[in-house]
Formats: sequence, structure tokens, C-alpha cells
Amino acid sequence: MQQRLAALGYAPGPIDGVMSAQTEQAMRRYRRATGQPIAPGPAGDPIVAAQTALQRLGFLAAPADGVIGPQTRDAIIRFEAAQGAPVDPRVSDQLLAALARVAAAPVAGPGAPPSAAVPPPAEPSPAEPAFTGRQPLPPGVNPPPIR
Repeated sequence: MQQRLAALGYAPGPIDGVMSAQTEQAMRRYRRATGQPIAPGPAGDPIVAAQTALQRLGFLAAPADGVIGPQTRDAIIRFEAAQGAPVDPRVSDQLLAALARVAAAPVAGPGAPPSAAVPPPAEPSPAEPAFTGRQPLPPGVNPPPIR
């Protein structure tokens, strides 16, 4: 996707497979200019792929819209914390690989103990407004600031 954005003149930053702030800005500029998200090719949009996987795993209730908003960022953080992985709320190759690995894990049958691969996400706090759709982060998780 970064290669395609660069070829189209949208300056996504280094072509390194990391969804950096510069890459996200290039994607937004492309979307504003064309009215459509950038399609990186047959693999599809990695943000939508991550959002869809996070939805299937119960970490994201927001729509898969291809934009890393607060709900998607929080869902990535909760997923990474549940996996014991370093918290990096960007869509990266490492995140996509971890999501694919967990999604491919065998599902426990009836009567079997639930899989320990991904604990269920925390329920929203009653004090938190329901309209935001955001869920609290796990205790002790201190994500890096948004750049």
C-alpha cells in the first residue's frame, strides 16, 4: 500500500510495511481526493483486515471502516495486552500476523474448556458513556502517545 501511495504521489513515508502516522495521513489525503480508500491490491486494506479480525475476536464493536480511530486503537491495545505483546497501537505486519495466528487457533468444542489464546475483552464501565463504543484498557497498560 505504501508503494502504491508513493507511486501516486501521496508521500507515505518509508516503504517499510509499518502503518505510521505519515502513511495514515497519505491514506486520508488519497481518500479525500478520490472519495475511496486506497486498495493496496489483492491483499486488501490492512486496517480493514485488522478491524475485521478484532471484531471477530470480540475486541472491536465499531465498523471496519479502514480508519484507525480511538475505538480501533483501543481494540489493538487490548488485543496486544491480552497476547502479552508490546503495546503498539498501529496496524503493523506483527499485529496482522498475531491476529491471523489467534484467528486460526482451534475453537473449543461444547464442554471443552475455553481457549486461553485470547481472554474476553473487558466489559465497558457503567460510568463510561455508551455512545462512544470505547472500552476500558486493561489495568497497567500505558499505551504510547498518538503521534
